[in-house]
Amino acid sequence: MVDIHEDSQNKTKIAELLQYHSTKSDDKMTSLKDYVMRMNEGHNYIYYITCESKKVVENSSFLKKLKKKGYEVLYMVNAIDEYVVGQMKKFEGNKFVPVTKKGLKLDEREDEKQKN
Repeated sequence: MVDIHEDSQNKTKIAELLQYHSTKSDDKMTSLKDYVMRMNEGHNYIYYITCESKKVVENSSFLKKLKKKGYEVLYMVNAIDEYVVGQMKKFEGNKFVPVTKKGLKLDEREDEKQKN
């Protein structure tokens, strides 16, 4: 695993090398750059879920709502993944958000609706 937390000068370059399985990548892995390119309008966050294996995470009840809305979720199945995301915070201006977060809001437009 690359040391993204130790090389802040090259954090962006290193982040471009990271790859994960996702709800839309089938058996292939996807890069963060490809994930961002596939984001729908109004999809302003990089959603992820952590678990011990891809097989277990694919059946998580946390994914149901996001899949229904067409949002892609990254599967982070390595112990270091959550730490790395915590160090990066954002990729190309998009904040990382765990789908297991209590009170998860799916996009900024929903945030605005709730304020009004």
